[in-house]
Amino acid sequence: MEKIKPRFWKISPWIKGVDWESWKEENKAEIGSWDGDDLLCRDMLSTYATKEKFFKEVYKNTGNKMYKNPSKIESNNRYFQVKNFVWELKTGDILLAFKAADIRGEPAKLIGIGILGNEKEQNYQYDVTIHIKDVKWHELKNTIEIRKYPFLHKFFRGPRNNNTIYPLDEIQDKLKDLLIKTNPEISVLIGIGKPAEPEKVSSSELEKDLAEAEKEIKTAMGKETNIEKEILEGKNEYKEILFRIRNREIVESKKSKSNYSCEVCGFNFEEKYGDIGSNYITVHHLKPMKEREKPSKTTESDLALVCDNCHRMLHRKDPPLGIEELNIFLK
Repeated sequence: MEKIKPRFWKISPWIKGVDWESWKEENKAEIGSWDGDDLLCRDMLSTYATKEKFFKEVYKNTGNKMYKNPSKIESNNRYFQVKNFVWELKTGDILLAFKAADIRGEPAKLIGIGILGNEKEQNYQYDVTIHIKDVKWHELKNTIEIRKYPFLHKFFRGPRNNNTIYPLDEIQDKLKDLLIKTNPEISVLIGIGKPAEPEKVSSSELEKDLAEAEKEIKTAMGKETNIEKEILEGKNEYKEILFRIRNREIVESKKSKSNYSCEVCGFNFEEKYGDIGSNYITVHHLKPMKEREKPSKTTESDLALVCDNCHRMLHRKDPPLGIEELNIFLK
């Protein structure tokens, strides 16, 4: 089955980016300020199951024939933006935080990038703003000034500059290349780009290397020395990785119903370390995340609470040991 390609979206953290800090802190994004618009001051997904139902209600309330064919609505129309935000955004889509130019001469720029979590669970309505939670934000180390890149400058003129949210399908490939070039660390954070192919080593080469390494170790162990070794560490190195998103809500729920003791050995961090160890425990997925080919449900019974030592021991085998299996090794 072919993997669905995530879409890129421009989204503005309110006027001049004033909400950017709260978006990062709360892992969220939001649009709108529609006090008095009864159509929008509702729980969107429970009120309108589909975008078609939403626009049918908009037409009924406004009488404007434009809403009989949502595909022809002006892109700067607020109902068009609601359609994008509530129904078009999908899990795994990438949001680019856009800060518009201001009167002080500060240029328009892209300031952050985020990956969207579960869109079906996280859309909700509060007061006069539509929110979506579960967005993993990352502030760009090198912000991207729109005016410096002709394809961006051309694209963001007019309504696209003013819209709170807008799809970037037309420039997505160029923009992805620019992002990786200017901020290579984001390829690690959100999985942009193709993972590097692992180096292939023949079995004969591997056996030869192991034999030489074993010989060197035996030689070194036979020599007595009091010289303290020195090595260089700390070099920055960027690598591309692909990671699976975990949901913190079910993790915290599992922990809150426990006594924070290890299910394998019974160790309790607070009993051993005092206040600094209070409410600390590691959550282990009984079914490894890497075995999932696509997002699937996780229940609290699929999780186990273990200390860090036991967690490492569970993963000494592939696939990991079960809780009862590791218990056998306890002495």
